[in-house]
Amino acid sequence: MKRLVLMVSFIAFFTVGGQVVYGCTCGEIVKPGMVVNDNAPQPDPEEVKRWRLEQTEFAFFTGSVVKIQKVKVRGSDGSNHHSPMKRVTVRVEKYWLGVNSPRMIIYTGVGGGDCGVSYVKGNQYFFWASRSRVSGLLETGICSPSRITDTLVNDFNELFGSAREFL
Repeated sequence: MKRLVLMVSFIAFFTVGGQVVYGCTCGEIVKPGMVVNDNAPQPDPEEVKRWRLEQTEFAFFTGSVVKIQKVKVRGSDGSNHHSPMKRVTVRVEKYWLGVNSPRMIIYTGVGGGDCGVSYVKGNQYFFWASRSRVSGLLETGICSPSRITDTLVNDFNELFGSAREFL
């Protein structure tokens, strides 16, 4: 009898007391190919520069973490639910798109299954941040590359032109 009560309690705990949880899944990042058409007119460098500055959905840059704060941010589902996140202040070193200041603020999960990146103050990272459609904040997750490698920098230089620096 004791064993039956224990088994029923165990099953009830995992079926009734459970919450809906979401896991992180990452797709494979594949290097995009570039199509070269020798007959196509070359873009005006000023036009490319203006386009680069206007990009707001993504920010691609390298930098050092200056400050990390735990904050509550309105949920990405548009509800009034506020989720804990880390607000990360970054000193930008080089950038390709979506950067308009030598200091950028990005948000990431606090860890423990929410896909947040474990940034460390003082360390350098590659930031691939996307703008949340609900909050408008730049966010990063574990599916984006964060380690700076020569291959990554070369690929971005090939796709977006040489990285820029703030003077």
